[in-house]
Amino acid sequence: MPLLALWGLMASLTSFEPETAEPPSEPSISGHQDSINMHEIASPLLALLPEQDLAVATPLYVEVILPVELRGLESHPKPERYKELVLTALGDELRTQAPRSRMDTVRMQALRAQFRQMNHVALQLGVARYLLAHPEAVDQAGHWFTPEAQAWMTRGQDEVVLEAVEQLNALERWGEQTQVTHPKLHTAEEGSWMQARLTLQSVVSGSFETSGGSMVDFIRAVGGESESIRLGG
Repeated sequence: MPLLALWGLMASLTSFEPETAEPPSEPSISGHQDSINMHEIASPLLALLPEQDLAVATPLYVEVILPVELRGLESHPKPERYKELVLTALGDELRTQAPRSRMDTVRMQALRAQFRQMNHVALQLGVARYLLAHPEAVDQAGHWFTPEAQAWMTRGQDEVVLEAVEQLNALERWGEQTQVTHPKLHTAEEGSWMQARLTLQSVVSGSFETSGGSMVDFIRAVGGESESIRLGG
């Protein structure tokens, strides 16, 4: 699903509203998952919902939640087990609520998936920005040098920075919204949210002297130096 349509879907089907900022334009969420039948995978989750909620819940599962939660399914060594674990976790969250209240859990899952996608994109932008500034580190990048990071590098530094600004705006709005509408989700993801923001700020500034989370691991893996900032918790 194109990211413009995805952004509109999230705005219309959840309480998260992007206001006037432009939607992100990063490479596809699902990568090679177009061949995976998300409708079929979603069916046991949809079976847990009242019929009147299916029109809203179905696109959230098929186009937002499952493409993120099942990222990398096709290349996973045990795809069926991976899928089973994801569906069990999502289903267990639904079962904690009475059927009539489960739609709010679906919206929470969609907001969480949206954040996880933004967090993923932040790292891809961070890797691309760092390697654009340090091309000698590409040979040491290994698994960090994903097709997405490569795609961002081909777009050049200016587009990477512009995208990071857009992602920062979206990240800030997500934090403000969930603090009000889903405070438990906000608290659970606060540390990761701060790390994603720090990574995006580094992409914009070009300075990676201080970083957090996976960005520190990447920089150290390619022989660079970065002071790790302990965030959250």
